[in-house]
Amino acid sequence: MIRLDQVVTLMATVSVGLAILGSVLVASFLGAERPQLDIVASAELITEDGWKLTGRVIFEGAGVPGLAVWAIATDRRGNRYSPPLEVKTGNFGVFTIDGIPARLGGAGLQKPTMARGRIFPLEVTVFASGSVKTDDKELTVEGKEILTLGRHGGTRWVELPLLGLVTIPTIFIISIILALIQARDNSPILKVQYYGSVILAFLFTATMILYVALGLRQVNVTGSPDEVLSLGFANIYHGSYIQDVEPEWLFSLTTPPGTAEPGTAGELAHGFGLPLWVLLVSIVGAGVFTIHIVVKQIRDPVDLAKTEEVRGRVQEVVKHQFYILFAPLGAVFVYQLLVIAEAAANPVIVALAALAAGAALNLLLDRAMATAENLLK
Repeated sequence: MIRLDQVVTLMATVSVGLAILGSVLVASFLGAERPQLDIVASAELITEDGWKLTGRVIFEGAGVPGLAVWAIATDRRGNRYSPPLEVKTGNFGVFTIDGIPARLGGAGLQKPTMARGRIFPLEVTVFASGSVKTDDKELTVEGKEILTLGRHGGTRWVELPLLGLVTIPTIFIISIILALIQARDNSPILKVQYYGSVILAFLFTATMILYVALGLRQVNVTGSPDEVLSLGFANIYHGSYIQDVEPEWLFSLTTPPGTAEPGTAGELAHGFGLPLWVLLVSIVGAGVFTIHIVVKQIRDPVDLAKTEEVRGRVQEVVKHQFYILFAPLGAVFVYQLLVIAEAAANPVIVALAALAAGAALNLLLDRAMATAENLLK
């Protein structure tokens, strides 16, 4: 008969394996494991009748000439169109595709439909395929990129691997399950419950930092300043919230795809967001509290034979994981306050504020939760 402590141990092992596998899949998605082509493309509305796509095809950091490139445009009504001319990449992997219509229909190119000042959007998938030579062999590789064409430019929809997305929620859910297990004094389950929660807290923090760091790297390597990268729930684009500050990659929860004009000189970004690097700093700041928890366990060991002591420590660890999820939101508030106070032009001040916000948010949310508990009693 399988004992409960064995089930708990198995669940903790599965969560660790999922985190590692999810990280591998994310790295694979970013091109670290399987050979694939990276397509960096942007769109320009050259006439009221059509778009021009320009970009580069990259393999292992270098542009590749002589590859076949084609595009398929689709609208919301299911109409599809592909430019008939064959396109090959030139020097440094550069390509241009003309003749993407602003609107699809049975008659081919049509004038765009305007609705509330916007052109009815199209989804254009750019494909590339061909052979590349490596040090020891010749490989057949391919790649694709998806752009959503609105009034001002292209929106590239970023598709993340499903398992990579569920890794963090899985770790958090397993931590909650560990905390909910009821055990008696001197039970061996208490040891699994305590050490499993501490390990999962460290793994949870490291995974969040890793994912944001990989995302920042991917944006810097393949992102184009005149496009919007859409995650579905948020958008990443090139711009600045501060006058006379060099544009950088911004993470916004409010700017919808196709309404911003990234990289436009003199134009300031508006919305509820912050620079992408500030988001990473805030999560690192929240991770400082994880180190505090680990140090506390070393300095003040818990009596693993007493249920109440173990449950108190486990509860603290789970609450900390929950608070880390709010670190990005807290950093957005802090950064926007710095913008209002005209103090966001100095990156050192912004970094210190974001780091402090990530660390202090745990204490603020803990106070808020304690106050709410007292009011409910």
